[in-house]
Amino acid sequence: MSRFMRRCAEWALLLACLSGCASLQSGSSALEPAGDEQPPAEVLSSHQDALAHLEAGRFGAAVEEWRALTVYAPAYPGPWLDLVLALQRQHDYVAAENEARKGLEFHPEFADLQHQLAVVLRHRGQFTAAKAAYQAALAMDPGFALAQRNLGVLCDLYLHDLECAQAAYAEYQQLSSEPDAEVNRWLADLQRRRSAR
Repeated sequence: MSRFMRRCAEWALLLACLSGCASLQSGSSALEPAGDEQPPAEVLSSHQDALAHLEAGRFGAAVEEWRALTVYAPAYPGPWLDLVLALQRQHDYVAAENEARKGLEFHPEFADLQHQLAVVLRHRGQFTAAKAAYQAALAMDPGFALAQRNLGVLCDLYLHDLECAQAAYAEYQQLSSEPDAEVNRWLADLQRRRSAR
């Protein structure tokens, strides 16, 4: 299952559970809104409509549903993330960056949204800003393995900072439940390149 679809499934599960349920995040940031209320029926309905559009391949309609949800119910961080992911699927990285930044104004400690901002910035060629955004996501959630991996890729392929890449890949391997054979190959290649300097 892709990360995009996994996040959609997680948001659907979140909306179905009470606000006291465990975090569905990759890290420690809670997806529940402030307070103890369960999401209103309108939020649940709009989210279901957005998922239906997504499943039918109507990404524009899904974007509009999630955009409306961020206006109607900004206290829920899940729709901000879904909106940014859907905009990325449309390759609208300018809008994705704008929405991620708006979402982070409401949810400044939402590591997944900070991570997606980093992904968007990388797509936009803003590599130094992307590195800072990955590091911010990791400051929010030091156990965020995917952010470590993506930071390593950024440092390796885009910034040509081999020390940064090696540290990020090594940390990713530490955080992973099983060693990633591909990342092991990347680490060996980095060691070879650093030795050849």
